[in-house]
Amino acid sequence: LAAEEFLVERFNYPDGALTSGGWFNTSSVQVIDGSVVHSGNGDGSGYSNAAQRSIPTQDLGSNPVYVIFWAEQLVDDPTNGFANIALANGTSVRLEIGTLLANSEDTWNLKGYNDLTGDSGIDASQGELARLVVRVTFGIFGDTAAMWVNPSNLSNLGTPDVQVTEPEANYSFNRIMIRSGNNGNARLLVDSIFVADTTDGAPFADPSANTSACGLSDGTCQSGDVGFCDAIGGESQGDYSTCDFAAC
Repeated sequence: LAAEEFLVERFNYPDGALTSGGWFNTSSVQVIDGSVVHSGNGDGSGYSNAAQRSIPTQDLGSNPVYVIFWAEQLVDDPTNGFANIALANGTSVRLEIGTLLANSEDTWNLKGYNDLTGDSGIDASQGELARLVVRVTFGIFGDTAAMWVNPSNLSNLGTPDVQVTEPEANYSFNRIMIRSGNNGNARLLVDSIFVADTTDGAPFADPSANTSACGLSDGTCQSGDVGFCDAIGGESQGDYSTCDFAAC
């Protein structure tokens, strides 16, 4: 059978609000330099404010499906914050990929919906873009998921960094969610998302300018890198922060 691509999202949209590509519930997301940034909500509402996009349903009868994305998480307090990509069936989350709420480490995790602990502790390398590959395999007696962090060869992935299964697990999904929250400083940058029954064609990462919101003493805000902010006497609000969400 020919390979099928269910989502190829590069976020090549104008900077500002995410209003294209079929994404919805995007009030916490901004497009920056060909990536999107989800800024966490300090009131703990990050789950309900997840940016979402529907895709064709992947379930029993589907080939193994690969979800491949480039992302960077910025979670300064992992015990009270999270930043992850979720695979969901409607509003029911089936798998979480990233930092989990109440996890004491800033690591890349893979967590099934009935798993209370998460299954991995791969270094998240704060401040660095990582490529994550998740393969979901659907089975009669239960589904399984596997994850690779920064694999060197998509054509020959080798042994997974993490594998997840649960009794009678159902990891069917038809929605992608971008989420961060609880801690107002939690953010997730996503450069691209690829969902297909093959790894062929997955995008490479685009170089990023690593801009941030720069708060000035008069209460205004400008965007630029840390050097620019220092030069104009401002206070940087952190990597990939945006003026729309900054407390300047």
